[in-house]
Amino acid sequence: MDMGQSQLQSLHFLVAEADPVQRRALIEALGQVGATRVTDVPDGPMALRTLQASFTPKVDVAIIDLDLGGMDGLELLRAIAALKSTVRLIVVGAQPASVLFSVESLAQAHGVDLLGTIAKPVTSTKLKALLDNYQPPGRPAPPVPGPSFSFAEVGVFWQLLARDLERAGGAFAGLAKRRIAARHLGDLAAAGKGELIVVA
Repeated sequence: MDMGQSQLQSLHFLVAEADPVQRRALIEALGQVGATRVTDVPDGPMALRTLQASFTPKVDVAIIDLDLGGMDGLELLRAIAALKSTVRLIVVGAQPASVLFSVESLAQAHGVDLLGTIAKPVTSTKLKALLDNYQPPGRPAPPVPGPSFSFAEVGVFWQLLARDLERAGGAFAGLAKRRIAARHLGDLAAAGKGELIVVA
Protein backbone atom coordinates (compact mmCIF):
# COMPACT_ATOMS: atom_id res chain seq x y z
CA MET A 1 0.00 0.00 0.00
CA ASP A 2 1.38 3.40 -0.99
CA MET A 3 0.93 5.69 2.00
CA GLY A 4 -0.54 9.05 1.04
CA GLN A 5 0.62 12.47 2.21
CA SER A 6 -2.41 13.06 4.43
CA GLN A 7 -1.93 9.75 6.23
CA LEU A 8 1.75 10.46 6.85
CA GLN A 9 0.86 13.87 8.26
CA SER A 10 -1.55 12.28 10.71
CA LEU A 11 1.05 9.91 12.18
CA HIS A 12 3.19 10.69 15.23
CA PHE A 13 6.79 9.57 14.80
CA LEU A 14 9.45 8.95 17.44
CA VAL A 15 13.11 9.20 16.47
CA ALA A 16 15.52 7.63 18.99
CA GLU A 17 19.09 8.34 17.89
CA ALA A 18 22.08 9.15 20.11
CA ASP A 19 24.09 11.15 17.58
CA PRO A 20 22.61 14.66 17.20
CA VAL A 21 23.69 15.00 13.57
CA GLN A 22 22.18 11.68 12.56
CA ARG A 23 19.07 12.42 14.63
CA ARG A 24 18.59 15.67 12.69
CA ALA A 25 19.14 13.79 9.40
CA LEU A 26 16.41 11.29 10.33
CA ILE A 27 14.00 14.09 11.17
CA GLU A 28 14.76 15.79 7.86
CA ALA A 29 14.26 12.51 5.96
CA LEU A 30 10.86 12.10 7.63
CA GLY A 31 9.97 15.65 6.61
CA GLN A 32 10.90 14.84 3.02
CA VAL A 33 8.35 12.00 2.92
CA GLY A 34 5.63 14.20 4.42
CA ALA A 35 5.81 13.60 8.19
CA THR A 36 4.95 16.65 10.29
CA ARG A 37 4.63 15.26 13.86
CA VAL A 38 8.01 14.07 15.12
CA THR A 39 9.34 13.66 18.66
CA ASP A 40 13.06 13.00 19.02
CA VAL A 41 15.03 11.60 21.96
CA PRO A 42 18.76 10.86 22.45
CA ASP A 43 18.64 7.62 24.43
CA GLY A 44 16.77 4.39 25.17
CA PRO A 45 15.18 5.27 28.54
CA MET A 46 13.66 8.47 27.12
CA ALA A 47 12.38 6.52 24.12
CA LEU A 48 10.72 3.97 26.40
CA ARG A 49 9.04 6.71 28.47
CA THR A 50 7.71 8.23 25.25
CA LEU A 51 6.21 4.88 24.26
CA GLN A 52 4.35 4.40 27.55
CA ALA A 53 0.57 4.33 27.19
CA SER A 54 0.21 7.56 29.19
CA PHE A 55 2.29 9.63 26.75
CA THR A 56 0.29 11.86 24.43
CA PRO A 57 0.07 12.11 21.55
CA LYS A 58 0.49 8.37 21.14
CA VAL A 59 3.44 7.32 18.97
CA ASP A 60 2.45 5.48 15.80
CA VAL A 61 5.91 4.72 14.37
CA ALA A 62 9.20 4.60 16.27
CA ILE A 63 12.54 4.74 14.48
CA ILE A 64 15.23 3.45 16.81
CA ASP A 65 18.97 3.17 16.39
CA LEU A 66 20.67 0.01 17.65
CA ASP A 67 23.47 1.99 19.30
CA LEU A 68 21.52 3.99 21.90
CA GLY A 69 22.84 5.16 25.25
CA GLY A 70 21.38 4.05 28.58
CA MET A 71 19.43 1.22 26.95
CA ASP A 72 20.63 -0.04 23.58
CA GLY A 73 18.27 -0.71 20.71
CA LEU A 74 18.07 -4.44 21.49
CA GLU A 75 17.08 -3.85 25.11
CA LEU A 76 14.58 -1.24 23.95
CA LEU A 77 13.04 -3.70 21.50
CA ARG A 78 12.64 -6.23 24.30
CA ALA A 79 11.06 -3.59 26.58
CA ILE A 80 8.64 -2.52 23.85
CA ALA A 81 7.56 -6.14 23.44
CA ALA A 82 6.77 -6.22 27.17
CA LEU A 83 4.61 -3.08 26.81
CA LYS A 84 2.28 -4.85 24.33
CA SER A 85 2.34 -1.57 22.42
CA THR A 86 0.71 -1.04 19.03
CA VAL A 87 3.66 1.07 17.87
CA ARG A 88 5.29 0.07 14.59
CA LEU A 89 9.09 -0.03 14.61
CA ILE A 90 11.84 0.74 12.16
CA VAL A 91 15.31 -0.22 13.38
CA VAL A 92 18.35 1.53 11.90
CA GLY A 93 22.01 0.76 12.42
CA ALA A 94 25.51 0.83 11.02
CA GLN A 95 25.92 -2.89 11.70
CA PRO A 96 26.30 -5.52 8.94
CA ALA A 97 23.27 -6.92 7.14
CA SER A 98 23.56 -10.19 9.10
CA VAL A 99 23.02 -8.30 12.37
CA LEU A 100 20.02 -6.38 11.02
CA PHE A 101 18.53 -9.64 9.75
CA SER A 102 18.96 -11.17 13.20
CA VAL A 103 17.18 -8.16 14.70
CA GLU A 104 14.24 -8.77 12.35
CA SER A 105 14.08 -12.42 13.44
CA LEU A 106 14.26 -11.41 17.08
CA ALA A 107 11.48 -8.85 16.69
CA GLN A 108 9.27 -11.50 15.11
CA ALA A 109 10.05 -13.91 17.92
CA HIS A 110 9.00 -11.31 20.51
CA GLY A 111 5.84 -10.35 18.63
CA VAL A 112 6.99 -6.79 17.89
CA ASP A 113 5.45 -5.13 14.83
CA LEU A 114 8.59 -4.32 12.85
CA LEU A 115 8.15 -2.51 9.55
CA GLY A 116 11.76 -3.32 8.71
CA THR A 117 15.41 -2.43 9.24
CA ILE A 118 17.56 0.13 7.44
CA ALA A 119 21.33 0.11 7.15
CA LYS A 120 22.82 3.56 7.62
CA PRO A 121 22.89 6.02 5.98
CA VAL A 122 19.12 6.40 6.16
CA THR A 123 17.45 8.13 3.23
CA SER A 124 13.91 9.33 2.62
CA THR A 125 13.57 6.72 -0.15
CA LYS A 126 14.44 3.87 2.24
CA LEU A 127 12.06 5.25 4.88
CA LYS A 128 9.19 5.65 2.43
CA ALA A 129 9.56 2.05 1.22
CA LEU A 130 9.03 0.77 4.78
CA LEU A 131 6.34 3.28 5.70
CA ASP A 132 4.27 2.10 2.75
CA ASN A 133 3.83 -1.15 4.74
CA TYR A 134 2.21 0.68 7.66
CA GLN A 135 -1.25 -0.52 8.71
CA PRO A 136 -3.25 1.48 11.30
CA PRO A 137 -4.06 -0.53 14.47
CA GLY A 138 -7.82 -0.10 13.85
CA ARG A 139 -7.56 -1.68 10.43
CA PRO A 140 -5.26 -4.67 10.76
CA ALA A 141 -4.20 -6.63 7.74
CA PRO A 142 -5.91 -10.00 7.27
CA PRO A 143 -4.25 -12.51 9.60
CA VAL A 144 -1.59 -14.60 7.95
CA PRO A 145 -0.51 -17.83 9.65
CA GLY A 146 3.02 -17.31 10.87
CA PRO A 147 5.61 -19.20 12.84
CA SER A 148 5.43 -19.41 16.61
CA PHE A 149 8.56 -19.62 18.72
CA SER A 150 9.33 -21.44 21.94
CA PHE A 151 11.45 -19.77 24.62
CA ALA A 152 14.29 -22.08 23.64
CA GLU A 153 14.06 -20.87 20.05
CA VAL A 154 14.04 -17.24 21.20
CA GLY A 155 17.19 -18.09 23.12
CA VAL A 156 18.74 -19.34 19.89
CA PHE A 157 17.90 -16.01 18.21
CA TRP A 158 19.68 -14.15 21.01
CA GLN A 159 22.76 -16.34 20.72
CA LEU A 160 22.88 -15.98 16.94
CA LEU A 161 22.59 -12.22 17.32
CA ALA A 162 25.36 -12.21 19.93
CA ARG A 163 27.56 -14.18 17.55
CA ASP A 164 26.84 -11.80 14.64
CA LEU A 165 27.55 -8.74 16.79
CA GLU A 166 30.81 -10.22 18.02
CA ARG A 167 31.88 -10.90 14.45
CA ALA A 168 30.86 -7.39 13.42
CA GLY A 169 33.22 -5.87 15.97
CA GLY A 170 33.07 -2.16 16.69
CA ALA A 171 31.11 -0.72 19.60
CA PHE A 172 29.00 -3.86 19.97
CA ALA A 173 31.83 -6.42 20.14
CA GLY A 174 32.24 -6.49 23.92
CA LEU A 175 28.51 -6.09 24.41
CA ALA A 176 27.69 -9.29 22.56
CA LYS A 177 28.68 -11.89 25.14
CA ARG A 178 28.10 -9.90 28.32
CA ARG A 179 24.85 -7.98 27.87
CA ILE A 180 23.07 -9.99 25.21
CA ALA A 181 23.95 -13.60 25.97
CA ALA A 182 24.06 -13.22 29.75
CA ARG A 183 21.16 -10.87 30.32
CA HIS A 184 18.66 -11.93 27.69
CA LEU A 185 19.37 -15.64 27.75
CA GLY A 186 19.86 -15.68 31.50
CA ASP A 187 16.44 -14.30 32.27
CA LEU A 188 14.82 -16.91 30.03
CA ALA A 189 16.63 -19.67 31.88
CA ALA A 190 15.72 -18.16 35.26
CA ALA A 191 12.09 -18.11 34.22
CA GLY A 192 12.25 -21.87 33.67
CA LYS A 193 10.64 -21.51 30.27
CA GLY A 194 12.55 -24.29 28.57
CA GLU A 195 16.00 -25.56 27.83
CA LEU A 196 18.20 -23.08 26.00
CA ILE A 197 20.12 -24.35 23.02
CA VAL A 198 23.69 -23.14 22.74
CA VAL A 199 24.76 -22.17 19.24
CA ALA A 200 28.48 -22.28 18.57
